[in-house]
Amino acid sequence: MFKWVHTQTVRKGPRVPMTPVGTLVLNVDVYVPRDVKLVRCKREARISNEPSAGPWCMQLHDHLIVCKGKLMETFDSEGVWLGELPKAYWPPRNLVFAALLTETGEQPDGSLSHYDDTHLVTLVVQEDGQILGFGHRKPIRGAVDLSAIRFCTNMGLNLVDNVSIHVCDVHSDDVEGRIVVLQGSLHSKKFLRASADPVAQITADCRPAMNSMRFITAGGTLGGYHLLEVTLESSKPGVGKDGSVMWRDARWTNDSIHLSGLIFEGVGGRSRDFGPVNPEMATYILRNFQQLLIKNFGSIDAAWDQVFDEDGSGVCDLQEFKLGCKKCHYLAAPDRVWAVLDQDGSGSISVEELKHGIDEGGHVGSSRVLSMRQRAATPLFPNA
Repeated sequence: MFKWVHTQTVRKGPRVPMTPVGTLVLNVDVYVPRDVKLVRCKREARISNEPSAGPWCMQLHDHLIVCKGKLMETFDSEGVWLGELPKAYWPPRNLVFAALLTETGEQPDGSLSHYDDTHLVTLVVQEDGQILGFGHRKPIRGAVDLSAIRFCTNMGLNLVDNVSIHVCDVHSDDVEGRIVVLQGSLHSKKFLRASADPVAQITADCRPAMNSMRFITAGGTLGGYHLLEVTLESSKPGVGKDGSVMWRDARWTNDSIHLSGLIFEGVGGRSRDFGPVNPEMATYILRNFQQLLIKNFGSIDAAWDQVFDEDGSGVCDLQEFKLGCKKCHYLAAPDRVWAVLDQDGSGSISVEELKHGIDEGGHVGSSRVLSMRQRAATPLFPNA
């Protein structure tokens, strides 16, 4: 358990505000089915002397990778090489994690550790499987818990900025549940106080099973960390009851946020693979959505300007799209329409993609209407 001392924001309660965070260390055994694959990292030296704490990487799902164990090392601002993952377990891009380090033995400056002092360090897993560790200006030696490294090897679905969301349904004799993983980074932001606006909004079928979970993630600046909270309901009126990632505090006022390391049990229906959409069903979904926009706003262009591209950037990501769907009172699942619109997997759509199939007069093209029986028999996601 790490006690976060608030710096930018003040928490109500104790005179010295602290927030306990227990998610830096993952109880991997909870999620391990019997057929899990265990592979030792390419690092036999410098490991902890605890027999059961050797460095391991595990494949808990077709694409969910989790590390386990501890490594003894000295961390500083120059960085240190910790190990290499097997090639099959390499991430799709460089990922940055916050990890928990416990001081052990004599420190580089000659002082002795009390064996209960904990610190935050940064772990970087490169796309070639190399694991690097970074501390602060003052070198510190201790055992770092590798369970801070949790990621998916597939591309997932773009959520906001450079953040992707991944859903893993685990079914075995020992485990039955859904695991949701976020990875990637948000653009640089300036934080002066806790805001009611979520930094990321989670789709309904990926919402967390618990009302609140606190996480510490790495920032884009060395020594910068952020306190985040995954909540079941946003505190901002009108956003809805989907899951939200809220910013609570940080070491720096201006920094980017890495959401890698956020993992939680989710609720919802069967996981979707976000793969190719059945063309016939896709046409039906898109036409119905376009008709709703024209009815409410008069044209697709007006809907785009008023609810989907309010910042005038010319593109709309998943988070903006979900908020726009709420504003135009679209009651069906927004991720279904998103899967139809963003078939290239770019993570954003343009007004041209939203107007696909609209003629010069602004009318929705005709499509064959499926009966209810035909709709039920037509899979929306063939790979699911």
